[in-house]
Amino acid sequence: MKIQQSDNSHRAFYFSDEYLDWLIDGHDKNGVLLPFTGIKYCTDDDDDEKCKCRRCERSRRNRWPYIESLAGNLLYLSGLQMDEINASEVKRFEDCLFNDFINNMNRFYIHVTDLCNSQNDEFSLHILNLFRNGSFNKRLYNGATPAILANFLFGILILYFIVYQLPSQMKTIIDTSKIDLLNAYTKNIRTKKCRTLEDLTNFTPLKPYKTYIINNCSPMETIEMLINEAKQTEKFSCMSYRDNKLYAAHLVLEFIQSTSSIIIDLKLHMYNDEYMRKIRELLSIIFSSKNTIYSWGDLQYQVMHCTIHAMSISDQIKQSIQVDVQYHFKKWYNQTFRHDTNCLQSLDFIQEDGYQCSCSHRPYKHKTDTWSMERAIMFTFQEDLKLAPNHLKDCLVITKLAVVIEKARNREEVEAFMKTCIK
Repeated sequence: MKIQQSDNSHRAFYFSDEYLDWLIDGHDKNGVLLPFTGIKYCTDDDDDEKCKCRRCERSRRNRWPYIESLAGNLLYLSGLQMDEINASEVKRFEDCLFNDFINNMNRFYIHVTDLCNSQNDEFSLHILNLFRNGSFNKRLYNGATPAILANFLFGILILYFIVYQLPSQMKTIIDTSKIDLLNAYTKNIRTKKCRTLEDLTNFTPLKPYKTYIINNCSPMETIEMLINEAKQTEKFSCMSYRDNKLYAAHLVLEFIQSTSSIIIDLKLHMYNDEYMRKIRELLSIIFSSKNTIYSWGDLQYQVMHCTIHAMSISDQIKQSIQVDVQYHFKKWYNQTFRHDTNCLQSLDFIQEDGYQCSCSHRPYKHKTDTWSMERAIMFTFQEDLKLAPNHLKDCLVITKLAVVIEKARNREEVEAFMKTCIK
């Protein structure tokens, strides 16, 4: 008996997953047969990129080795504003990248590289470096990334060294002098940093100080005393603030002297002519051309709202030598507390802030960032200003940072300087 051969070509194919789902549950809630949409037959051929069934599409999509943030960052580099980027835009852009990756992998890498290089800024170069070192790769092998696998192999080499090579090196290690070991231990203690806010201590000024609150009720003898002290002082620190409740401007000044300091809080908007005349005389002495005034930020900008008898304080300040400690602190900190040896930013052979920086002791990652007074004292001295918030202490902070900039040129000198501060 001759069996008739069927000429149906579909006998060589498998039914697709979506067609099998339709056969099982292809009716609506009323029992009406739903039309089938999708691919009926699957070629089940890994080399065939033309099959559009759900299983083959998913198999091809699994070849995409990158996480979604790669598409998001590249979309931002392509020119879209941050508020224009959403999940659907990222998904569409990722589909375009995936098509390039599947159809022409070389063209995909050229596309990514050209897109990063077209911006010619630190952020785009940072994204390109992350792409090249595998930071955007999907997790593989039960959560292990290529970087983790590389570290695992490195760990095996270390283990081999410990088991087979370490015994032969023990004599050399034992012969290391006690002085070298002590220096290594001291360096480890010196570089250890506070890890939580609870580890920070309260701010400690450099010297003891006296505080004077000056207003129209202050005795003239006190103001005369301050005028005499100002004549004997050549360095001052200055800050201003506004009392929003009383709508009054205040000028805070520190008289930086050898053994102790004087802090004065001047209330400027007064209607006592005799008082204001004396205050004007005091400020003319402080802001004379021979004196140096330390501030945090542009002093002219800070005192714009400070006036005495309709005369701006900034007119008097122009005569003095002004030092913006905030500006000088950033350069000093970067030169003193350098990048770690394993920090990517150190590969650029510069000590400026940058997106590639991974150092925990350098909180700012952009060259245009400016230090706040709170963070400057926190990262340099491990002290917290918020434990005792006070406008009068701002000048003491400025002075402490100005002095350490002048005296300390490396971590060791900073440590030595900290020991000289009163406790």
